[in-house]
Amino acid sequence: HDKRERERRELAREQQRLDREREALRLERRQDKRDREAEKREREAEKRAEQREREREAETHVAKGFAKTSSRSSR
Repeated sequence: HDKRERERRELAREQQRLDREREALRLERRQDKRDREAEKREREAEKRAEQREREREAETHVAKGFAKTSSRSSR
């Protein structure tokens, strides 16, 4: 009877250890997912910043070109 009780306790400990490992893996995966989502958001933010920069450059370029043509035509 004592042997059976000891085996039962060992099985319970093993089960708890497995549960903790499974929980740790689950949390790790959730963190990985968050990291991937954060990286994706950062990349999207960089793309938007580059797009805005290109639009600004295009606007200033057009404005300069417009200023040149308008000053030339006013002469």
